[in-house]
Amino acid sequence: MSSTNRGAKRRPNDDYQTPPPTIGSLLEHVTPFGKFLEPCKGSGNILQAVAPYVGHADWCEITEGRDFLSFVNDGLPYDWIISNPPFSLAREFIDRSIQLATNMAMLLRLNFLESNDRLPWWQDKTPDAIYALSHRPNFLDREGRPILNKHGKPGTDSCGYGWFVWSASYTGIHVIGPPEET
Repeated sequence: MSSTNRGAKRRPNDDYQTPPPTIGSLLEHVTPFGKFLEPCKGSGNILQAVAPYVGHADWCEITEGRDFLSFVNDGLPYDWIISNPPFSLAREFIDRSIQLATNMAMLLRLNFLESNDRLPWWQDKTPDAIYALSHRPNFLDREGRPILNKHGKPGTDSCGYGWFVWSASYTGIHVIGPPEET
């Protein structure tokens, strides 16, 4: 979901893979559990990162014929949904996730908060916590390579991001750094 201000063409389906350090930043503060769903599997970075924490993992991926917005689950709610939704459909992904899961985290641009058109929606869908990233992520392509800027070089995105969390277990606004090296 990289910002288009990078000088490059927007990728089809807003296909910007989440870098593992960005996922690690969240997992140092939020622990998913139980039945899990990743609505935009892409290359599977989020699924791989949460695998040690969850009991059962499902996924959707529009390029593989599993469209999250028309996905029908088995009727039981998911304990967690964590995703980097396409920016152009972020509201729809959040609305659908709220219907399907008890807890969720979405990687969004911080400026997603800035919109008079979204104000009534935000007032109804206020997250319980926001984990603002102190670093700007460098999104990846499907092969795990950094997406290049207009100068053909890897670089960070042009705006700030955060993990927006809807869960009674987590509250407040936090600024988080890259994960600790182990």
